[in-house]
Amino acid sequence: MNVSEAKSILLDEFLQNLGFACAKVSEGRKWYHAPYREENTPSFVLSHDRFAWYDHGEGRGGSIIELAMRFGDLRNVSEVLSYIERIMGNKHIMPITKQEYKQINQESPFYELITVSNFHAYVGRGMSKEAQYLLSRCISPDAIMPYIKDVKFNARNDVKKSYTGFGIRNNEGGFEVRFDRGRGYEKVTVGTKAVSFFPSTVKGSANGTLHIFEGMPDFYTYLTWNSKKQNSINPASQSYLILNGTGMINQAIKLLQDHHFAFVAIWSQYGKGGCQMEEALLAYFSKINCTVGTTKDMYAPPSDILEDQLSKWDFNAWYVTQNS
Repeated sequence: MNVSEAKSILLDEFLQNLGFACAKVSEGRKWYHAPYREENTPSFVLSHDRFAWYDHGEGRGGSIIELAMRFGDLRNVSEVLSYIERIMGNKHIMPITKQEYKQINQESPFYELITVSNFHAYVGRGMSKEAQYLLSRCISPDAIMPYIKDVKFNARNDVKKSYTGFGIRNNEGGFEVRFDRGRGYEKVTVGTKAVSFFPSTVKGSANGTLHIFEGMPDFYTYLTWNSKKQNSINPASQSYLILNGTGMINQAIKLLQDHHFAFVAIWSQYGKGGCQMEEALLAYFSKINCTVGTTKDMYAPPSDILEDQLSKWDFNAWYVTQNS
């Protein structure tokens, strides 16, 4: 098998042979849960011709070559071709011309920003529905105010309809947003996917303590928890890195290479993705002069927790049980 023959294989058939089923079809395109990490919402999409893929969770894509290399943890094209042939055999090869193959390296953001403004916890004399949702998660709107915005946005395929939600700015000028479409709150990226980094704004603290979180809810939970402690710390005196998904670990480590901290606290989740995030960060920090602490023991799950619930257990889940 050569590269052209490999690229003629339909990716949905390749994924099926690997044991992955399509999670949904939207606008004629197949969406999957990323095959190389754990996630609850499908972020891995195929092109219309099914010869290319794009992972919105990591902001990158490619052909069957890049997918097989990533999934099989392979080192070179020769290994990749042997792997694909072992998975597919020769019966699925359908020769196509090079011009017919169009790789998706970068997709335009599906959700586009309209306006952003300061978060409004109150509407008239009552609490906004966003503030009520945060309180249902035991998150204090007052404690997180410097790190939350009201976000108005629309979808690329329906620009006439707009949505509103709350979100946190990321390093590419996009927002990681939670909004209610009428079926409960869901999370989306408005603009380009990226990590969110907030360095300390207190003079002399830039290289002090860094807290690393997998997602926005745990970050907000930490700010709330800290605000209620008797010996609470000025949140602006510490730095924060929010991955906005475990798929962003490589981008996070690249950012960390430009900074140094005396102490790092890792607030990972209990699912497979959280464990992989923690392992990758510990491996990185072991190579540099930095003291690292993991916090998972503080919010350990109950002994009788079900396996499917364990994958979603995090600092916020624990905090809710302590304050309900």
